[in-house]
Amino acid sequence: GALDAGFTGAVGGQVEDFTFGPDGHIYAADASNARIVRVNTTTGALMGAFVTSSSGGLSYPAGLAFGPDGRLYVADQGANAIRVYSGTDGTYLGDYVASGYGGLDSPAYITFAADQQVTVQATPVVTQTLPGAQSSAEDTSVTFSTANGNAITVDDGTASTTALLQVAINVPSGTLALSTTAGLSFVGGANGTGGMVVWGTEAAINTALDGLVYTPAANFDGTVNLSVTTSLGNGLQGNYEFELAGTPGLDTSIGVLQNGSLNGTGTAPGPAVVVDGDRGNVLQLDGADDSIEITGRFGDPANVTLAAWVKFSTTDTFGGEVISLGNGVVLRVDDITGETSGLFWDGATFQRIASNISLADGMWHHVAFAFDDVANTQTLYIDGISVAAGTFTQSISYSTGFANTRIGAHPNDGDPNFHFDGRIDEARIYTRALSATEIAAIAADSHTASGVVPITVTGVNDQPVFTNLNGSPGYTEGGTAVVLDADVTIFDVELSVADDFTGATLTLARNGGANTEDQLAFDGVTVTTSGSNVSVSGVQIGTFSFTGGQLQVIF
Repeated sequence: GALDAGFTGAVGGQVEDFTFGPDGHIYAADASNARIVRVNTTTGALMGAFVTSSSGGLSYPAGLAFGPDGRLYVADQGANAIRVYSGTDGTYLGDYVASGYGGLDSPAYITFAADQQVTVQATPVVTQTLPGAQSSAEDTSVTFSTANGNAITVDDGTASTTALLQVAINVPSGTLALSTTAGLSFVGGANGTGGMVVWGTEAAINTALDGLVYTPAANFDGTVNLSVTTSLGNGLQGNYEFELAGTPGLDTSIGVLQNGSLNGTGTAPGPAVVVDGDRGNVLQLDGADDSIEITGRFGDPANVTLAAWVKFSTTDTFGGEVISLGNGVVLRVDDITGETSGLFWDGATFQRIASNISLADGMWHHVAFAFDDVANTQTLYIDGISVAAGTFTQSISYSTGFANTRIGAHPNDGDPNFHFDGRIDEARIYTRALSATEIAAIAADSHTASGVVPITVTGVNDQPVFTNLNGSPGYTEGGTAVVLDADVTIFDVELSVADDFTGATLTLARNGGANTEDQLAFDGVTVTTSGSNVSVSGVQIGTFSFTGGQLQVIF
């Protein structure tokens, strides 16, 4: 169902779901105030709280339905429980499903099947399972696998394994190699390097991760963090999070970045990043001439999803344009008929789907429009729920003459009637049609998971390497001193990697044991001494001592 356009009651909180009760009135889940309110369907007046705030431990009602027994069942997402209330007076009767029972997690919507069984739809949440800290010896790889008990896995939060995910893995030192690349597309980096970003189905990615090999850099010892980030990023070509005040149009998607420029800066207040009490840094537009303009239309995608968080109380003459790809495909809120709509140009006319739900309530709402050119479906979502659908067979035509994409305004500068007046956050442009499950995850802000796996590589004390230690001088007793070896070099890998020889010692003595009659010294040209200090080309490198036929240098 949908709220009547004439509704005038002020719920005063975030409404997650609503249903019609046995008495014909609307019952709404006021999640912000942890209560269920009732709205008169005839007058549109708020009738008050049917289930009072926090009754029975209610913390975040996300879904509700009247059962065949006349009782009200509420999905309490905050407590991972299903609460039951009297259908006549809202009295708490107990829990139908206790908190977390059977692994219940983030219940969102409730329906009753024909057999009177309860179906609970959980909000999909992107998750990843990472092992604890790992360790290995120097120059020894670590394999992450089910067989080794340290597998890395990802999950889109649904029973299906065909959902498309984006996974980024990287290490600051060493390389990573997937067990297979079958079914994957590389967005960034490459297999066998220090990092990569891949797209693929949940099943394909998990297969590739089962057997992931980390190989430390040669002779490296220390700790590195293997970073893993999983998101619904497949096809995400434009991601505008509005986190940085200095660059509001920054694109944070993977691949070719398409940063936007600001329009309306010449007229105060101008577009700006502001701090919102609910969502942090967001984009503020004045509804007059502000917008973000992105060059091009993201390749004129045949399949596309436009999505964003919006918050506004007033709209322009013909509504507020949220995102428009050259006017070829558009997501608009509270248009001239007071409806939220998704529309596209088919080359001859605009095709449109809409919901009569007005969002001009000063609250945050998530809106999305998904266009599937293959299935010939168009779907409009509000707060993660499908509210309108179309089955137009025409394709999107980008022949309207507008070359660029805009956030917050119509692409035609000469038409000022579509400027968005309010706040926008996390505007996203996908070059594919997202599923209902994916839209629900984005609307629940559960589209990304990240974490690290510390890997400690323990060093091995490799023996120093001598090169060209092959001198064979002749010496006559009582004669002048001779150079024992003119081109010998010594290399210690650990000290070289650390670039620190402090405390290291070099000892020279006769093979088989020091002889007190031997006299060992430096040539006095390249290597010189002053007291106990020893220098090379005038730079002190340490101290030395000579005792009992043994020469020792301490660096």
